[in-house]
Amino acid sequence: MPELQFNPESHVYTLDGKTLPSVTTIIKEAGLIDTTWFTDGATTRGSYVHQATELLDKDDLDEASLDPALVPYVDAYKRFKADTGFYISGIEKRIHNATYGYAGTLDRVGKFPGDSIESIIDIKTGKPEKWHGLQLAAYRLCLGNELRKRFGLYLSDSGIYRLERYTDRQDIQVFLACLTIYKFKEATCSRQPKL
Repeated sequence: MPELQFNPESHVYTLDGKTLPSVTTIIKEAGLIDTTWFTDGATTRGSYVHQATELLDKDDLDEASLDPALVPYVDAYKRFKADTGFYISGIEKRIHNATYGYAGTLDRVGKFPGDSIESIIDIKTGKPEKWHGLQLAAYRLCLGNELRKRFGLYLSDSGIYRLERYTDRQDIQVFLACLTIYKFKEATCSRQPKL
């Protein structure tokens, strides 16, 4: 069985030598992501927060070595875990959808105490955006037909968190429309004559 590969520098997924578009690339190319606030600093911060929370969940984070700017985000994540008791069964899981031909990285999979339904969580260092529900719906499609709750976990520089549940049933259809637009644009661009 071919293994999904990911190149973090180019943010490219490949499966058996074939490049797969990422979930966020698909949504962005459909025009639903406003990149105005995607500064290099914010992107780098988000990457470091993801790394720090991953190391924390794997009991491998040296908190003394954390950049002071990251500490409030890690503190917010620790508060989320302590407050909710969320049991993590998957961390930074690379996934793909063979039917639709795309890939992504699911931040966390697990269950809240008392839940029989698994939840998927995407960790963010910005504010909630409507497209986050589409992103989580796309990840859910990669995991099969089993019902899963979808959450955005928003960590702030003030050390607090916000857990936002996404329940709009149209998110899957909107994501698939984005995918159709993405594929149309890719096919159209590849057929354009070179000048």
